[in-house]
Amino acid sequence: MALLLLGTVPATHALPDVITHYRGHVGADRIDLVLAHDAAWNAMGGFLLAADHRRIALERTPYAEDAPLVISTEGVGGDLPEAALALRPFGASASQLHGRWVDLRTREARPLDLQRVTRFETGPDTPAFAGDLLQDTPGGDRTFSVHASKPAGAPTGRVDRIEVRDATTGALLQALDGLDLWFGGTGTLEVLQIDGDGIGDVRATGFGDGNRAGPVQYFLSQGGGYRRAPALEALAARGALRFEDGEASLRLSETIDWDDRTCLWEVHRFSGPLTLEHVDSRREAC
Repeated sequence: MALLLLGTVPATHALPDVITHYRGHVGADRIDLVLAHDAAWNAMGGFLLAADHRRIALERTPYAEDAPLVISTEGVGGDLPEAALALRPFGASASQLHGRWVDLRTREARPLDLQRVTRFETGPDTPAFAGDLLQDTPGGDRTFSVHASKPAGAPTGRVDRIEVRDATTGALLQALDGLDLWFGGTGTLEVLQIDGDGIGDVRATGFGDGNRAGPVQYFLSQGGGYRRAPALEALAARGALRFEDGEASLRLSETIDWDDRTCLWEVHRFSGPLTLEHVDSRREAC
């Protein structure tokens, strides 16, 4: 059973100060590295896409400009990290990264050489950018990336394209073009279960007026591809939604009973690939 509660216009996530996409090699193997600098904690984190298309998360690590950076991969299920990237020296604005990839189990070290592909920096008075950014959507049989751009001085970027790829082979499965979405870094897209078919659906935030976040947009997996879901978006415009067992429930905020903290939920079920029908109303916990 999956349960998710989402507002009509989700709050935008606080973005790292700089997200940088690097591409290069560990030994003879090609990798993509996404590093996110969090100035509030003065730390560097992110993830990488290995040669076999595995997504490997990196531990958030204290960072100092022009000092060596040793950042480990995150252990899975309580296991110790498999490897560490030793970058000497390291600078957040570096166009090239050099160092070693160290297997922490065997102590084997391989040379690491990376070139910067795109630097994504948001906020007033920041430079322009345009490029593709892998999304932080772990698990599943698909990976997602967005193409985002921002003119110099604009506070945030816009997304006009989503690419869906096979997580095992890296083959392009679908490209969604002509979009106008709010750029939220590696969290621009959220993959979640909505219609109960066991395949991850996509939630994003539209670009509104005045460089502000707009209404939520949904892309549901249908027949091997993703399609916009206008009926679901219209329902989301009315209030917070909860997704559970293939049902979309709308919370009627005007019915909240503050004494027992319950409210009326308007339950909708998918009657077709992209259509909804109202099937029930239930008073449950808010």
